[in-house]
Formats: sequence, C-alpha cells, structure tokens
Amino acid sequence: MHQLKNWPNFTWNAEEINTLLGSVRHRQEKTLCQMQALSFSQVEENMLTALTMDALKTSKIEGEFLNPEHLRLIMEMVVSQE
Repeated sequence: MHQLKNWPNFTWNAEEINTLLGSVRHRQEKTLCQMQALSFSQVEENMLTALTMDALKTSKIEGEFLNPEHLRLIMEMVVSQE
C-alpha cells in the first residue's frame, strides 16, 4: 500500500469492503467448523502448511526466495516449542 500514488491519503469504498469482509467471515466460520472435525495432527499439519505458505509469500513480496523445505522444518521446530 505504501507504494501507491496517493499514500497515505488513499480512499476506499466502505460498502464494498464490508461486503468482502462479510464473505471472508462466512468462509472463516465454515473453515473452523471443518477444522473441528479433524484430528489434532491434521489441524497441526494444516496450521504448519498455512504458516509456511504465508512466510513464503511474504518473503517473495520482499524479494527474498526461501527454500520451502527448509522453511517447513523451521516452522515445525517453532510449533513444537510452543
């Protein structure tokens, strides 16, 4: 966002944002219901996958390209320490 022309004086359509947020919230609730039906190991696996994908996307935005397998191992170590 900080790279947009009008930063930090940007505008948005609140009605459109609220519609999108409502859709996201509905999908979150649906996903949570599905996650509750999974075993703990499946939930942990899904969480590790999501964390890894998020970190890979973030690093790519920053111009860094991480090794997915190494990152996954790091994520597993972090989660196991919690």
